[in-house]
Amino acid sequence: MSLVFIIMAVAGYLVGAIPMAYLLSRWRRGIDIRRYGSGNVGASNVVKTAGKRLGLAVFIFDVSKGAVMILLSGALGLALWQQIAVGLFTIAGHNWPVFLRFNGGRGIATSLGVALVMAPVPALIALGIAIAFGLFKKMAPGVFLGVVALPFMSGYFHGFFGIREYQTISWGFIGIFLIMITRRLMAPDNEYAHTVSKAELIFNRMFLDRDIRSRSVWINRNSAPAEESPDIL
Repeated sequence: MSLVFIIMAVAGYLVGAIPMAYLLSRWRRGIDIRRYGSGNVGASNVVKTAGKRLGLAVFIFDVSKGAVMILLSGALGLALWQQIAVGLFTIAGHNWPVFLRFNGGRGIATSLGVALVMAPVPALIALGIAIAFGLFKKMAPGVFLGVVALPFMSGYFHGFFGIREYQTISWGFIGIFLIMITRRLMAPDNEYAHTVSKAELIFNRMFLDRDIRSRSVWINRNSAPAEESPDIL
């Protein structure tokens, strides 16, 4: 294992751990994003609690940090599996940031950045699936299905075109899926976690990315106070 790979893996985690959603919300709105909306330290919660412009800025940053770290790893001559590993460390940093006591976001935007570099066509299709579901306010299930489909799409597209390293890319996508599921299941307990059965809680967290079925109740359980209400475009 090369020193360059170790340095890039650590750097990937630390870059991923930069909580831009938390920092921008604190700076521009004076709020702790973890206390409002879904409580998620990510772009979607920033949109709901701090405004679309800040949410877009967070989204771009989170996607970019995933893409930049894997591209930089490639530029430094690391093998494909090492580049992908650095990308996974970056996603893990976003999800479990040392700067926020290891309680961060869901890593979806950062995963998108990594996936776009790994395999652009499958990543764009997965994004399309998520957006299509999002139009019906079912973004979390759409993301789940899109990420599940990534390894299969990678095997089909890259295997069809004779790309030898498609298996490595497919394993990388499986890694992204496992990180996503682990983060969803490890969400901190709240008052709603005890209102459903254990089996239902696991299903809700894995597929819906929340503890209860009702989306409106979940995302509005911690509304921002009036004096901190965002300017929506």
